[in-house]
Amino acid sequence: MTADDTSGGDGAVRQQMARSTRAEAVELVIAAYDSLSEQRRITFHIAQAQDFTVLAELILKDPKARRRPTQLGHAAMVQDSARYHMERALGLAQDEITVLRELFRSTLDQLAQAQIAVGFYSRHAHQLEVLLREQTEVDVRDAMGRA
Repeated sequence: MTADDTSGGDGAVRQQMARSTRAEAVELVIAAYDSLSEQRRITFHIAQAQDFTVLAELILKDPKARRRPTQLGHAAMVQDSARYHMERALGLAQDEITVLRELFRSTLDQLAQAQIAVGFYSRHAHQLEVLLREQTEVDVRDAMGRA
């Protein structure tokens, strides 16, 4: 192993890895924010569906409403609105599950890349320790243990 093997050559690699890691972290933050926004939209649609369901039940509980076709029609429209909002919430939730699965897979990929980087730097540090010991007869681990 020469001094050229341990210096200079991986500076560009380190910079690229740092840039890549920062970009991935920004993407994760944006995805988390988007996820929170989607959860709010899902909650909104569920609340709307519940409100429309309660309104339809109130209309149908009125004994006079059962005798009026317009009231029954109104109750049916309100129930359709409740159904629309529940279907919309379900669709958004399914989309969110898909996005979260992709985010989870991406996170696992990033963890794997981080493990590779840790292994690379660990080997590199060991090579530097060996080189230092060979050239200066200083054992870094012993020196650190005494400090």
